[in-house]
Amino acid sequence: MFEANEIFVFFISTGILGVTIFLFRKLILISSWRILLAAFILYYLSTIFTIVEGFFLPNLMNFLEHLCRALFPGMVFLWCLHQVRRRPLRGDQP
Repeated sequence: MFEANEIFVFFISTGILGVTIFLFRKLILISSWRILLAAFILYYLSTIFTIVEGFFLPNLMNFLEHLCRALFPGMVFLWCLHQVRRRPLRGDQP
């Protein structure tokens, strides 16, 4: 089965996903936004796999959950690296 905190995290993540979709036009203004969005999607998928593993293919869902949770910080790191290494735009202070 699943625990109450897993459902809570899922609902919070779903709310964040809703806000992200609502503000998508502003999201695409962030440099390397695709990497940041992919990181969030990995985290969101991990919350779904956490709940589904209580009902369906527990070993596979557990593996997918942990795979997504392992890739998520790597994607955030990659996004941060892109932010540090990007060339300054005109008017940006060094």
